[in-house]
Amino acid sequence: MKDTQSIVSALAAYRQFIERIDTICGQIAARAAAAITCHEGCDACCEAIGVFPVEAVYIALHLCPDQPPDPDRIRSNSGLAARGPDTHCPFLENHRCRIYPVRPLICRTQGMAFLVEEAGERRLIHCPRNFQGMTRFPAEMLIDLDKMNASLIRINQAFLQEMGEAFHVPERVPLSALRFR
Repeated sequence: MKDTQSIVSALAAYRQFIERIDTICGQIAARAAAAITCHEGCDACCEAIGVFPVEAVYIALHLCPDQPPDPDRIRSNSGLAARGPDTHCPFLENHRCRIYPVRPLICRTQGMAFLVEEAGERRLIHCPRNFQGMTRFPAEMLIDLDKMNASLIRINQAFLQEMGEAFHVPERVPLSALRFR
């Protein structure tokens, strides 16, 4: 098993990536101002999701910083979590996120406007509660979802390669697999 310092080092690219995403989202939120109605306590989008292993390890390390994440336990808990019917995020308590500082990328970008490609066409998607009445979106207010996800996939692959075989957990780890820590 890798020690905590090795894991923290391997997470550096992911930390830098989410810092860039947080900056982008902050700039968009400042520019869009009143058009974004998401606020502290809004949990309409908070669901039980699966995250990439790099995100799972980042969250697990936050939940138990004095102990390196155990990939065997994550694998085992992933199997148990996959059977559960719960659709609510296991880290949501009283409309607040217990892992907010280390929340996954999808949670960091909730509420933003995304450009996606489907069937060869690019289209805009966003939370129906946000951007009401807006008919035009300046390019600097849009996040290219495919590009963002491609970056996350590359970072996840590099993380897994650096961590070695022991950290090959399921491709997507249910958040509920981490609540047992």
